[in-house]
Amino acid sequence: MQKKPIIAIDGPVASGKSTVGRMLARKLGFRFLDTGHLYRAVAYLALKLNIAPANARSLIALCHKLQRDKKLEDEGTELISLEREEVSPRLKSEEVSAAASEVAKIPEVRDALVDCQREWAETGGVVMVGRDIGTVIAPDAKWKFYLDASLEERARRRYWELVDRGETPMLETIVSEMKERDRRDEMREAAPLMVASDAMVIDTTEDTVDEVVKILEDIILHGKNSPS
Repeated sequence: MQKKPIIAIDGPVASGKSTVGRMLARKLGFRFLDTGHLYRAVAYLALKLNIAPANARSLIALCHKLQRDKKLEDEGTELISLEREEVSPRLKSEEVSAAASEVAKIPEVRDALVDCQREWAETGGVVMVGRDIGTVIAPDAKWKFYLDASLEERARRRYWELVDRGETPMLETIVSEMKERDRRDEMREAAPLMVASDAMVIDTTEDTVDEVVKILEDIILHGKNSPS
């Protein structure tokens, strides 16, 4: 029996890839993994335990702990637990986001988490989102998408996400931090953010989440061409 395919969705922060990927997985009956949450979980623990980003050895130990304790569920949902602490709701703060970007550029940390992610890819029937799914984790994925949007639109989305969580962000600060985050992700030595040569690029700047999901669903199920 042929296994179900892998769908890889990459893109910069706030491009909509996680929301789109989760909804797409539910529609297709696939499992869902936001690989960024693995890096965020390591960053969260590093902050909690006062581990410096330069301390690669301690960060690698956290990665192995995460692999043993993580819980990932079907139906397009995911839960990450560490020592019985449910940490998923704490992984979206700006502090954790900034720390995750620093952690993710350490080659040894990425290596420690690659095997975990590839195990998920090997089972098939999964939508995986991140920054190096189509280029590193699942280069043989049947469908590869790269979601993007203008910097201003991505900053606006993050602004309202933070407002909805009760925070009081400054849009100008978000734009500046996001620009720096993009630079780090694109310039890092280990698995930089880039468009896979065979990925379909989808600009989500002016589309709703439902519209983007429909575009991807039509391509996957009906062979329709990307609008970009």
